[in-house]
Amino acid sequence: MDVSNASGYDGTTVAADACFVAKHATGRSKVVVTEATNPQVRQVVKTYAPGFGLEVVEVPHRGG
Repeated sequence: MDVSNASGYDGTTVAADACFVAKHATGRSKVVVTEATNPQVRQVVKTYAPGFGLEVVEVPHRGG
């Protein structure tokens, strides 16, 4: 099948799924998340990351 659709449950799980897709698209195993990201989104990404073989790096929010 050339095309498929995978509906997202909510924004938090979609963010985690996006990290998984990015890993496979780039071959990288680290994802950088800013502390300005919603805390619930950050927590879900950190929860999913080990299962995806990802390391989450949190960086501080500076201004803006």
